[in-house]
Amino acid sequence: MKPHLQEAIRILEQVAPNRPLDAAIRDYFRKNRTINPGLRASISETLFAHSRWNGWIDPNLPIHGQLAAGMDFERRWQTEPETFTPAEILSNAIPRWITAELALPEQPPATRVQFLQEWTRSLQTPAPLWIRAKSSSTSEIEALRYFYPGPFPNSFQYKGPDDLFRSAPFKEGSLEIQDISSQVVGHVCAPNPGETWWDACAGEGGKTLHLADLMQNKGLLWATDPAEWRLDNLKKRAGRAKVFNYRQRQWKGEPPLPFKTPCDGILVDAPCSGVGTWQRNPHARWTTTKQDILELAEIQKRLLKLVVDNLKPGGKLIYSVCTLTRAETTDVVEFVRNEIPRLGPLPLKLPIGLSTPTGGWLWPQTIHGNGMFLYAWRKLPE
Repeated sequence: MKPHLQEAIRILEQVAPNRPLDAAIRDYFRKNRTINPGLRASISETLFAHSRWNGWIDPNLPIHGQLAAGMDFERRWQTEPETFTPAEILSNAIPRWITAELALPEQPPATRVQFLQEWTRSLQTPAPLWIRAKSSSTSEIEALRYFYPGPFPNSFQYKGPDDLFRSAPFKEGSLEIQDISSQVVGHVCAPNPGETWWDACAGEGGKTLHLADLMQNKGLLWATDPAEWRLDNLKKRAGRAKVFNYRQRQWKGEPPLPFKTPCDGILVDAPCSGVGTWQRNPHARWTTTKQDILELAEIQKRLLKLVVDNLKPGGKLIYSVCTLTRAETTDVVEFVRNEIPRLGPLPLKLPIGLSTPTGGWLWPQTIHGNGMFLYAWRKLPE
């Protein structure tokens, strides 16, 4: 058996419901640092191809045969994409149950089918790698090879062969690897220098760092998350990016609120099913369940109801989720309308150059990044 297949099988054995494929790959490489870059690339490509083409692969094959079959489909896609029909891709690229859960735009049935076919076809292509340059470093990044300007200032698509995590600009804090849809969220928030903002579900800080950059490192930016290890990573990233206007605190999304400072704006980039990331994370297509979606929707509603107490009258509340399901998007908006009367809808101001025919929706085939839903409210006067 070829070495990359042997290593790939070892990684697959470590995948579990609470340990997705991408995390298993990172952990395995971290523990096996002697694996050379070429072999690492082959292992990763094999594993992601296996997930991406799972719907085509014969489950009766031995695991090494399934991995090889995934790569065969990947090569066919790269050389003969026209041999995959739209109907075939729609039938095999996603689990059948998800279609009924999507919040699709209002369209005639035939147009809706075409829309779904375009979405699923986009899922079979490896996701682009997007970069956000620090505002003070944009000209430095523009001068580098393989960096191509994105749809708004400081955004770039990287098409080179190098590992950016090992590059000098990354280590110096001049750039962050951040999906283009994630960057849109920061621009929709549009925080001003000197304001007070709260990133309530900060994770490892991608959007926190973007907000800080937009605020020119002025004012106050709170960052909270339930997981201490994510906040530890945020601290490292903030130090590398020389971000100093933030404070972090662990918060599990339950009363009491983590601080009492009134905020000009709050971002709730809530935990979600991640259906919008299925291009970048194909393994999740086959592990996400309808029950996950329903449970996460309840968390999203609870978070929005809680954080509004820390919002100043007239302040902005931005809701974003990298998913495309009805329960986590339009149903949540309806919940806010009925249950949080202190909030009124605020028209979204999306960055110039982005085509978003469905309003607050960013679909992968349109944005060429993660699927995302955004909605904004303003707190009404008392």
